[in-house]
Amino acid sequence: MAHNPLVSIVVPAHNAEVTLPRALDCLVDQEIVDWEAIVVVDVSTDATAAIIAGYVEHDARFRTLSASAYSAAGARNSGISTARGRWLMFLDADDWVDAGFLAKMLAALEAAPDAVTAYCGSRRVMPDGELTPSSIPTEVAIQPFETFARRCPIRTHALLVDRKTIVELGGFDVSLRTCEDWDLWQRLARLGKRWVMVDESLAFYRTSPNSLTRNSTQMLADAEIVIARGFSPDPRVKKPASVSNCG
Repeated sequence: MAHNPLVSIVVPAHNAEVTLPRALDCLVDQEIVDWEAIVVVDVSTDATAAIIAGYVEHDARFRTLSASAYSAAGARNSGISTARGRWLMFLDADDWVDAGFLAKMLAALEAAPDAVTAYCGSRRVMPDGELTPSSIPTEVAIQPFETFARRCPIRTHALLVDRKTIVELGGFDVSLRTCEDWDLWQRLARLGKRWVMVDESLAFYRTSPNSLTRNSTQMLADAEIVIARGFSPDPRVKKPASVSNCG
């Protein structure tokens, strides 16, 4: 019987030849070795597929999946559907994490068996390579739903989350072009389960002029949808912690 890894890492990759090696190398460098990485190639026209093939050839923990989702949400959902790990991580092709990321996050989850997710802080990497100050949102561990009803202070790759719970919640909402991670964390928080914080910034994300997050008009429109959901009942969450939280 095949071994199920402890962590499944889903990496959507679309024309990511410039940044993808850094993202995949950070996984190879992890102190914890019990993981699988599912790299979802989404209609790329550059060398992305060839780069991934090299990693797959040299390390059996990497596997590739083809998708024509045309969105990060759709690509991630494809990865979730084949993931086997107890925990999920979502890493974009232009981001990376510290070599101690998995070890520290798993240690926090082991110490809190009732937790549904662990999260850490993050730092933005400017185009010149400079790092912004560390940002660790302590309020999420105290009031997860109240926080996510209003804003999303956590980067997509700055948490490990229970796979079965994400599947039960239906994964990412593909109707959203942006803010799809915020929408999912909001649903997760609505369950009323425990979030544990790792008090370090272990996640790094690039700022690039052409990234989707620079499309402020789209982000504003999607954020309005997510905030509206946060202030009303959400039929997608079958067992919310309490209806009184959701008004």
